[in-house]
Amino acid sequence: MTKVSFSVAVNSVIKGEEKTSWIPCECWGNQAIFVNNYLSSGSYVIVSGKLEQSSWETEEGEKKTRLFVYANQIESPKSKTENKGGKKK
Repeated sequence: MTKVSFSVAVNSVIKGEEKTSWIPCECWGNQAIFVNNYLSSGSYVIVSGKLEQSSWETEEGEKKTRLFVYANQIESPKSKTENKGGKKK
């Protein structure tokens, strides 16, 4: 089964200052195929899913955790040709 990992930029303005937060996402199967075939860097996207956490320990014994969205629905509000303006991942 195909897996794709990607990040979604969420832009906001806080106290007059622009800020971009990068949200890591993962998807499998048909959603992964959609991302590979129709989206590129800079594409507008709507992602729905659940927040997941993975944990591991480094070789040095340091414990790490990672939050990401397990995307079960991905939509593009723009057409395929409009989204192709971005750079392919």
